[in-house]
Amino acid sequence: MRARRPHRIAVCNPWRRVVFAADCDPDTDECPVCGIDYALCDCPGPTMGDYEYSERGGVLYGRKARGLGS
Repeated sequence: MRARRPHRIAVCNPWRRVVFAADCDPDTDECPVCGIDYALCDCPGPTMGDYEYSERGGVLYGRKARGLGS
């Protein structure tokens, strides 16, 4: 009988890929990450004041800065 592995608890990663307006579909303005209108999506943009940014592997990521806005 095989030993059972404990269940892993998924940890939410606060870092999300930054979406630039130029990345969106030019006809529909849909965000390439979440698929809704870029103006309505919750994905971080490149110049949001309450976000901090980090570049990894040539890709820009953002997360809400701690202690701001809440």
